[in-house]
Parts: sequence; structure tokens; C-alpha cells
Amino acid sequence: MSRASDKQSSDLVTGADLVAAALQAHQVHVVFGLPGVHNLPLWRACSDAGIRIVGSRHEQGAAYAADGYARTHDRAGVAFVTTGPGAANSAGAVGEAWAAHSPVVLVATDISSKLRRAGVYRGVLHECTDQAAMFKPLTKETIVLETPAAIGEAVSRAVSIALELPSGPVYVGIPTDFLLAEVETVELGARMEDNQSGAPERGSEWIAEVEALLEQAMRPLIWVGSGAKQAGSQIAELAARLDAPVVETIQARGTVPADDPYLVRAPVHEPLVTEMVVRSDLLFAVGTDLDAMMTQNWALPLPRPRVALNLSSADATKNYEMDLVVEGRADALVDQLLRALGPRVSNSERVDEVRTVGSRVRESLDSHKGTREALALLDIVERTLPADSVIFTDMAIAGYWLSQYLPARGNRSLHHPAWGTLGFAFPAGIGAAVDHPGPVVVFCGDGGILYAIGELAVVAQEGLDVITVVFDDGGYGVLRWAHDDGDRRFGTYLTSPDLALVARGFGIPAEQVKGVGPDLEHALSAALARRGPSVIQVWASLYPPRTTSARWPLSGGGSDKALGQGRPGLLTRKEVSDDTV
Repeated sequence: MSRASDKQSSDLVTGADLVAAALQAHQVHVVFGLPGVHNLPLWRACSDAGIRIVGSRHEQGAAYAADGYARTHDRAGVAFVTTGPGAANSAGAVGEAWAAHSPVVLVATDISSKLRRAGVYRGVLHECTDQAAMFKPLTKETIVLETPAAIGEAVSRAVSIALELPSGPVYVGIPTDFLLAEVETVELGARMEDNQSGAPERGSEWIAEVEALLEQAMRPLIWVGSGAKQAGSQIAELAARLDAPVVETIQARGTVPADDPYLVRAPVHEPLVTEMVVRSDLLFAVGTDLDAMMTQNWALPLPRPRVALNLSSADATKNYEMDLVVEGRADALVDQLLRALGPRVSNSERVDEVRTVGSRVRESLDSHKGTREALALLDIVERTLPADSVIFTDMAIAGYWLSQYLPARGNRSLHHPAWGTLGFAFPAGIGAAVDHPGPVVVFCGDGGILYAIGELAVVAQEGLDVITVVFDDGGYGVLRWAHDDGDRRFGTYLTSPDLALVARGFGIPAEQVKGVGPDLEHALSAALARRGPSVIQVWASLYPPRTTSARWPLSGGGSDKALGQGRPGLLTRKEVSDDTV
């Protein structure tokens, strides 16, 4: 039996054992980490406890992997990093988890408590005067241990806080000497319940207000954000009951089944979808804060009245005014609303409208020569990838197309950075692939892959089923498209390595193809059939979609608190020449 779990066999355990025992109590079976002299005792303790540690090659990769694991396994993702520069290296990835409300627990060592002087830098190895302060803007809570005996309860509390809705990352700082300190066993008791309830369910008085608004509405619309991802079936039923189209944010893709007749199959940035939203006369904003990226810096004039179902009224109203705010979990509130609403006569015209808008968006994109290669990519991925595949996309033009235009069919899930963190997709995909039965496919660019190229060693060592498709356009394509001034080039052209050669150096099969066509489809099919890690380098320069800020049809900014109803903006300078898209 393990030292961490057999609490009755000995009066003393180490602080590292308490970390492992707390993770066991929360059914954490996998941790991602990078060892250092300060945190190495955690590896032995987790080994004794039967907890698998997947070794990353960079601390940012470990935290991204924990994030990817959390997003796809419906449990907390845990990362171990060492003191000072190790912890600092993980900050960008922790910020991504914060923006995405991903339940990540970062366990970081700090310098020995015996060497610390508060507020004084003494030159101890890896020392910071206040390491936890780096993470305060990026986490739900920072926990710093003062005694070794408190480690177990602190780690257990961190996991619970991370999972409690709205979920998000938590930092735990442990002085390195505490990990080997012997303390009396602390009985954690029954596992602390991972509270995902969020705000308590409201009473029923709000139902009458919604019913009164529905009486006056002819064209309701449902706007779904990531806070509603657990309410997909309820929202689909609500859409049918209200005869209301559904639009999803980037982080909410896949909430409503892709074949649902009320789901709008194009992003709200497309002018035809924008028109549908603007022409609505009642907006249900479910689990969303109506952020800048989805509303084009709040230039989108959303219809009134507006009803928000959200865990937090502050979150619901910070960007657009609401006429009614109901606090609570989206699934519970929508269930409550469905129980109260009677059947509503279906209007086939609205379903036809949704279908027509999706078809017309596709036709307009097909008619523009610049977007045809991107559409070919969507079709290849749709035909080739199985329904249980997990897709991670990076801040790259291919990622922008896939994250917003690819149908999330069956059990297929789509994951895109919420913080705009270049280099997210590959290491996050590594985390998702651990203990996952289906393939994980990563789409990134030649700039983003270099943030985590060393993590190829991880997929090789662990034998993970990760297919990495790298679109190589010789630089930062979207920046080049938006900001290059004629022949003057500013930092957007890069020298790319032979990625196939690099991958093969790790023993990973790799292919290179030119353009988006049959060769790419063949390479992707072969990688899927082969299983295990693969790399595909695609030489192609794609045209960016309207969801990228450089091509937003609306420009300007400011919330409608300042602008009344919001306002339509002007075409961007690039839009003037391609207004048929």
C-alpha cells in the first residue's frame, strides 16, 4: 500500500505525501509537470500513490496540458512546477485557463521557509520576493502554505475551488522544505465535495417576467456562451419551444448538437447572421458576458429586451445592459423555464430562415476565390475526422476557420484559446490525449508550434495519439495580411524549420504537403489509420475569416452603455475590396 493512502500504518508522513493523498481524494489520477531540485519529492509521493505524472519539457507546456486535460476529462487538471523561473514560465498558460474558466490547479514550490525573509531578496536559488503575486490576477485564488501540516487541506481546497462554478485556476505555493517535512497524518475524511453548483437556484418569480416578454416577442434569439456548455440539451429544447435560433460563441461551440435545426451554422460576425441577430426582438443571453471578440468590440447592436441567465449578474451586465438578469446555473434555470412554459406553435419559417442563412453564408464564401482553400480545409476535416475526435486549434488562420465554421458533430469537441495565447493548441492537445480513447488533432501555425516544439518529446515518450497539423505560411500570416504596408514588412516573416525532419528526430512519423487538397486529406487519413503521434506540415497561405479582428465587418468600440444600442461600424480597409464575402 502507498505511504500516501495507508494513513493508519504510520504516524508520520511527508508534506509531499499529503499532496498526493489530497489529489487521490479528488480522484486525480494524472498530473503534468517538470521536476526541479525543489519539487522532486512530489514525483516519489505520486508514484507511491499510483498517480501518473506526464513529464513536460517546459513549464508552460505542463500548465497547458493540465488545461487541455481539464477541458476534455470533466475534472481538474493539475500541474507541478518548480520555484521562481519554473513558476513564472507557467504564467501565460495559467492566464489561458483563467480566461477559459478551466479548472487547473498549479502546485508550485517556493524557496525554503528557513531561508525566507519577508520582502527581502537574498539571492537564494530561484527566489522571488512574492512568487504568488504573479498569479493573483490570473487565478480564482492563491494559496500559500505557512505550515507543512496544512498541505493536505490546502490542496484539497484548491481542487474544490477550481471546480466550483464558475470554474478557474488556483495557485498553491509550498516552500520546498515542507515537502520532506514529517508531520502527523491528517485525516482528510470523506472527499471534499467538488461543488459545481454555483449560485443557488432562483425562485419562480422571474418566470412570469419572461412569459410577459415572450408574449410581446415574435423573433426571440438565444445567444449561448461557455457558461452554458452543460445545458446543451435543455437549450435545444428551449429553442424548439420558443421557435428561437441559437448562436454560439467560440468557447461554446458544440453546446447544441450540430444537426439541431435551430442552430445557426455560421459565426455571428458574418453579416447575414448579424442581420438575423439585429432583427430579433428578444435576446436570451445564456452563460455569456457578450465579450469584445464576439461583438466586435461591442459594436454589435444587440436587440432589446434582453434576458440574461448567468451565475453572476455582474458578469452578465458588464458589457451590455440587461432588462432581466437571473442568477444561477444555466442548466437549472433553463430546466426551470421549460417546466413553466407551455407548448408553443412551431413556425417552420424560422427553421427555414436558419437553414437559409447558413446556406447563403457558405455560398458567399464559395464565391470568393480567396476563401476557397480555407473551405476546402473545412470539408477535408469534416470528411476525414471521426465523430469522437478532439480538435485543438491555435491562434492561426487555419485555427480561426476551424474553431468557428467546422460543425461540432457527434462527440467531436472543439477547443480554441480564450486569451489569444499563441502556442496553446499543441501542449493542450497533449493533455487531452492522456487517457482519451479517440484521436486528438491539433491545428496550428508555423509560429505557434515553435512555442512548444520540445513537447514533441512528450508525445514520443508517452506514445500519445496526437496528430499535429502545422500550417506553414512563412510567418505570422494574419498579422502580415492586416498590417503589412506594401513592400514594407514589419516582423511578420519567419524562417521555418523542416518540421518533418524535426519530428522524425523524435521518432515521430511526419509528412509534408503543398496546399489544401487531396494530398492533405491522404496524409490526415494515413495518420488516423496509423494511430499514435504524427506531424503533418502543410505549406499553405490561407485567407483569414471574418471572425479575425482585422476583418470584422463592424468597427469602433465601446459598450452600449455609452453608445445606446451599440452602433454599426465602417468596413475595414481590406473589406472595401471583398465585400462579396
